[in-house]
Amino acid sequence: MDKRKKLITSIILAIILVIIVILLIVKLIQLRKNKEVTEVTNTNENIVENNVIENNAINNQTENTLNENIEINSNEPQVEETEEDNPSEETEEISKSEMETEEENEQKALNIAKNDWGEDDTVYFSLGGINGKNSEGKYIVEVREKDTTYLINTYTIDVNTEKFTKE
Repeated sequence: MDKRKKLITSIILAIILVIIVILLIVKLIQLRKNKEVTEVTNTNENIVENNVIENNAINNQTENTLNENIEINSNEPQVEETEEDNPSEETEEISKSEMETEEENEQKALNIAKNDWGEDDTVYFSLGGINGKNSEGKYIVEVREKDTTYLINTYTIDVNTEKFTKE
């Protein structure tokens, strides 16, 4: 009978030991899965954060380049061609006052769009072109997201009448 009790006790202890080992393995597997999910989440968050930082850097670089181009173009001396330089081409002289008028009109168009749009730090305004002949034309002003440069809206502005349309 003593042998039987020892055998039953040994079997019960073995079963308990097997159950404990199985529970520990299940817990270990859960911890590893949670760690992998956390690592994937952290990696995805880092990728998204890096993309946002890169997009901001690209947008800032684009804005700086546009601003530099505007500054360079506005500060460049105008070289006037004479008929002696290009006798085969008709030349058109642009006076300084016409250039100043065009720049004033461009700025006026930008200001009209900004005033209509309202206070918004998430966008920037840029000149998209001119429909018609310089000061007689309608200026196209684009409203773009700073973060993505996505085109949100387009204004066509007649600076003479200060009337505009949104597209």
